[in-house]
Parts: sequence; C-alpha cells; structure tokens
Amino acid sequence: MIELGPDAPKAERATTWQREIPRVFEGLRVVAGEDFAPATLSVLRCGMGRLAEISGGAHRIERRVARRDASSEVLNLVLQVRGESVCRQLSRRARLAPGDAVLLDGAHSFDLELGDSYAQTVLQLPRGLIGRRHEALFDRVAGRLPKEAPATQLVFDVVRGLAGTLAGLAPFQSASAFEGVVGLLGVLQGEPSGSVADRRYLRGLVEIDARLSDPDLCAAMLAGAAGISRRRLEAAFAARGTSVHRVIWARRLERAAAALRDPAQNQRRCLDIALEFGFTSEAHFSRSFRRKFGAPPRAYRRNVGGAKA
Repeated sequence: MIELGPDAPKAERATTWQREIPRVFEGLRVVAGEDFAPATLSVLRCGMGRLAEISGGAHRIERRVARRDASSEVLNLVLQVRGESVCRQLSRRARLAPGDAVLLDGAHSFDLELGDSYAQTVLQLPRGLIGRRHEALFDRVAGRLPKEAPATQLVFDVVRGLAGTLAGLAPFQSASAFEGVVGLLGVLQGEPSGSVADRRYLRGLVEIDARLSDPDLCAAMLAGAAGISRRRLEAAFAARGTSVHRVIWARRLERAAAALRDPAQNQRRCLDIALEFGFTSEAHFSRSFRRKFGAPPRAYRRNVGGAKA
C-alpha cells in the first residue's frame, strides 16, 4: 500500500510516486509535476493475476518496451472509476470517462494520461491465459469499452465488486473469483471477423511483435502463447504464402531498420539494436541486414541521415 496524504510536501509526493510505481509495475515511468495531489495505490493478488486500486492527481504514465520484462506478460483491464484519462497504444487512442474501460497490452509500448482527481481499478491478467481463452480480446486493445455497452457494465460491476471484497477472501476463494472473472471477460469480445485461419495469422503476428527480443522465438513458442497447435499456426501462415520462421526474421529486420532510421536512436550502437530484436551477434545482424536492404546497418544508417555507429 502506498499512501501519499495531503500533509506530505507536494514535491515529496511526486518523487515518491515516481520511485514507487515502477517497483510495483515493472517497466512503467511516471511523469509528474512537483505540484502533485495526494495519491494512493493498493495491490492484492487475485488468483493468477493482481488487482490494483489507484487514485491521484494529474500525471502521465509511460511504458516503452525495449526488452521483455514481467509487464510484457500482462494484459491490463483498466476501469475508469472517477475522473478522466486518455490512453494511446498501437496507433489507437481512447478517452475514458467514469464507467468506461480499456485493455492495455503490456507487451507493447503505451501512454496513459491521467486527469485531475482520478481513480482507477486495474485487473492484471496473464497474457498467455487470455490468449488461450479469449484471443479476440487482443483485437480490442486500446479501444474504448463504453459504459453504455451492457457487456462493459457487467464486467465493470463484477470487477469493482471483487475489488471491494478481495481483501476478505481466502486464497482459494480469490483464485475461484479470478477464474470466474476470466470466463466473464469473453463478453467483451467483438463479433469474430474473417476466417479462423485469418484470426490465427493475426494473433501470430501480435505474438511475434511482442517477443522479437527473444532469440529463441519459434513457431512452437508462438503456438503455445496463442493456445493452438504448432501445425494449425503454421497452416495459417502457409495460407498467406509464408511461414512463421520467415515472418519472424522479416519483422526483426524491419523493426531494426526502423530503429536505424529513427533520429532519436542515432546514438545507439548497432549491436544494441541487433540484440533488442533477437539477433545473437552483430555479424549475424550485419549479414542478414545486407541481404534484405542491400547495405550493412552502419551504411544504411548513414544513407538515411542518422549518426555513424
């Protein structure tokens, strides 16, 4: 429990919040001015997940994913209890009012701007579990789940009720409640679009992008994360005229090229970029990059206006 009351100096409240939040939620960064309002955070285990109650004043939360961490394995269900907030992830933007909800995927970078006198309830769910049970939920990441929708109202009321009683539940009761909520989350899925193979292919792309930094990334790992057999996953990619292996390496090279073109990253070493996207050595990275782009990484960076590396 973190509680920063009105008697604490404002600058001290901001500093404490910036220090403590990343300890609770790995990989998050808090941007807050010195004029920081009283704030509270409580977190309880809830079966295989965690449930957090957060309140405070205006500030911004940033998550920048460079390497996988504990937060990469989490799907966050955020309920806006009081005040307003704005979420940005995967080129999507959602403005939340009281009663609204949003899903934020910890495997991808996001921004969360929190307004004055806000309160939120956050249910953290194992990403792999949700992928196996409700893979269509990943299509709704960073999209507003409006309070007017009966499905949102149902989930909101149940999770808020759980937040109010969780502290009094025994561990086995907490685990049972968590299983019930996971089952209930299926009501938030939209109507399935496309064929089963299409959905498996898109789900595979999401998991590839989330795990590019892992040098051991392969079809078997992705199939396990998506909750399907390797054969079915490979068939979904074959229907698009490609394979899981080819897509993994194409995505690695595309993301590395984007990093080399980014002026904000022009001081980073090519080796660091290579390791970030799952290459095991600079030599391997250079050979693969040259085959795809016609120039080694350093020359490519110079040609697009970046700094020498």
